[in-house]
Amino acid sequence: MFGCRTGRVPMNEGILIAGTEVAGTVSDAPLDTSLSETKSTGQSVEHQAQLKELNGFLKEFCEHEKAWRLGEALEILRKAIIKYPYSAALHFNLTEIFKKQGRQREAISTARRTLRLDPANTQIYNSLLFTLHYLEESKPEELFEMINSYSRMHFHETDLVPRHLLAPVRNRKRIRIAFASPDFRRHSVTHFIEPVMKHLNRSRFEIFGYSYSRNPLDQFTDILKSYCETWRDFKSEDFESMAKEILEDKPDIFVDLAGHSADNVLPLLAARMAPIQCTYLGYPNTTGLKTVDYRIVDVHTDPPGLTEKISTEKLIRLPESMWCFNPLTEVDFDPIPPHEKVGYFTFGTFNYLPKLNDTHLRRWAKLLRKTPNSRIMIKSLTLNDKPTCDQYFKRLIALDFPMKQITLCGGRSHEDHLRVYNVVDVGLDPYPYHGTTTTCEALWMGVPVITMAGPSHVSRVGASLLHSVGLSDLVAQNEDEYIEKAFALATDHERLREIRSTLRERMQKSALMDPKIFVPQLEEAFEEMLRRKEHPMARKKISGKKARVRNSG
Repeated sequence: MFGCRTGRVPMNEGILIAGTEVAGTVSDAPLDTSLSETKSTGQSVEHQAQLKELNGFLKEFCEHEKAWRLGEALEILRKAIIKYPYSAALHFNLTEIFKKQGRQREAISTARRTLRLDPANTQIYNSLLFTLHYLEESKPEELFEMINSYSRMHFHETDLVPRHLLAPVRNRKRIRIAFASPDFRRHSVTHFIEPVMKHLNRSRFEIFGYSYSRNPLDQFTDILKSYCETWRDFKSEDFESMAKEILEDKPDIFVDLAGHSADNVLPLLAARMAPIQCTYLGYPNTTGLKTVDYRIVDVHTDPPGLTEKISTEKLIRLPESMWCFNPLTEVDFDPIPPHEKVGYFTFGTFNYLPKLNDTHLRRWAKLLRKTPNSRIMIKSLTLNDKPTCDQYFKRLIALDFPMKQITLCGGRSHEDHLRVYNVVDVGLDPYPYHGTTTTCEALWMGVPVITMAGPSHVSRVGASLLHSVGLSDLVAQNEDEYIEKAFALATDHERLREIRSTLRERMQKSALMDPKIFVPQLEEAFEEMLRRKEHPMARKKISGKKARVRNSG
């Protein structure tokens, strides 16, 4: 049933890749195919020697990458690729290093080169698709066509589970809702799924949790597990076995929390695990799968008429926010704006480095030149690596940033990460790929954020988050507005003081943080799905709990 290739790296090369444990045996796909078809003892010995050397390169790379010594990890890969130019595993890891360093174009070109070496590997496609979202020239319609083409290439209707296995079970007392994710741990997804799983109405919903992570689990895994009546921890990518267990559970609604992100279960979605399937939270675009019925968004990320034609799913629009945020860490914020203490103004962005493309960085350079008594703090875990930090500083200078107005900062513990917001006056959202967890953390720490809205979901997230806390006037519609709004807020000290002192309370009273407001709206979205599918346990619509469904294109 599950014939597609989904390994984190090409399956014939093991799973030695950035950010994962070393496992399996590494082999290579050399141009001389006789090395793969052993014809003599001499050739066998030579081939085994090559495998051992390549494995050594990859182990050394992983040691440096895990310690965030990205510059050294990069040099190891380059040295290895000179000797093994046809290793898809080496090229894929090179893609991931370029991405972490914020070198989007090099990551994209390397991903495409890797696909030529292993065109059947779906995780390479996933990485390429994700990285393309970071560039402004990637048009929403073109990304939609790429995702559709990719899905048609790797997932086929012939893989579908027989319909009799998916028939809704009648006379149940509760709806079985299954949440599936590789990220049930300290991860961005947990900030938003924890309030949902904790507060769903247990008299109406029976919760199943399907975890399938390669990464180490932690205390947050245990918390999420405690909210589930049934929890399954899948340790491998044996989709046949996973499907068998899930189909035996007979969920009514299967909620995917990964989309095209790493370690996803798209093969399961393509085969259909439940009468109703939807995707939510983990990926900011369509799955491209006709077997995924719905995508949960809100009226601000996906206003009616804007994105239906670039989504294969029907859109379920929540009326206020599609997120309910839990900071997971208690840290006090300083109500006094930092510029009042230090005498200069600090803009800040703590987003994932590849979200910062050259086009948008040039906007920030213009803003700094317009606001000479200011600086910008760019904070990212990858900047702990000195070669990466030095390279990034040179990049900013080349983009016309005033050298004396740049501060680059590496990562720390989550508590320290949040405390750094106490030295930031105003946050700057990237474009087109907006921050989500990062923006919520900034708002939680009293830091307002300037964003620029675009034509797709990924470029409208900031607009939704700011609307939730009553700061819609900080949403710009173009570059000039973006720079002007940031400059105006930087010079309006009275307003900054008022925002900083009240922002946390605003969040706590909104759907963005109050599960008593948010969760009933999400529950009504699930009820709407049941009604649309004429599920035997569907209830009539309850007034006051709005969730709108629009057909996609």
